[in-house]
Amino acid sequence: MWEIINGELPIFYLMKDGTDYMLVDGLMYEAFDVVEPLKVNGDYPTGIYTFHGDGQVFLVNNIQIEFSNP
Repeated sequence: MWEIINGELPIFYLMKDGTDYMLVDGLMYEAFDVVEPLKVNGDYPTGIYTFHGDGQVFLVNNIQIEFSNP
């Protein structure tokens, strides 16, 4: 978990399945090798996060996602 907090591992991954996309929980994937949808329920720090894809399962792209308070 410290690697995610320190920015060394991603907080989320973006997975593509055909024409569908899903945000994957980075902690569950890194710690338990489980592909679980990311649940954004207000626990994530606000800000802009950048995704750098680098695998066959996950989309190879650079995207940004912004978490903000409603």
